[in-house]
Amino acid sequence: MPRTRKCFGWPRFNSDIVRCLPLELKAPSFKISKIQRSMSSDKNYITLVYEYIEEGENDETVVGDVDRFFWLAGFGHTISPPAKNWKSGMLVDLADIVHVGGYGWKKQLYKPRTADMILIE
Repeated sequence: MPRTRKCFGWPRFNSDIVRCLPLELKAPSFKISKIQRSMSSDKNYITLVYEYIEEGENDETVVGDVDRFFWLAGFGHTISPPAKNWKSGMLVDLADIVHVGGYGWKKQLYKPRTADMILIE
């Protein structure tokens, strides 16, 4: 099994943290379907905490092996896997793959990919 990013859990955090963050670290407010979305300072939130992976060279052999492992395990790609989702030969954005029949899964996209197909900029 290839190395994947470690998940350190789903900690809760108090909204007081949001108020104390510098402006450049706060989640932006945005509108979806006429509804304004933003983080409220009077609510508590749950976050995912993953291991930080340094930028590094993507070895095509490693990327190909990792992708083949996920494909053999039954995962396919969403529309196109951007190269930016890979760092140091590791898939860092797991939203790039989807289980068979999952949201975004398409039969015509369920196939093994080569590293040069994945690492297109």
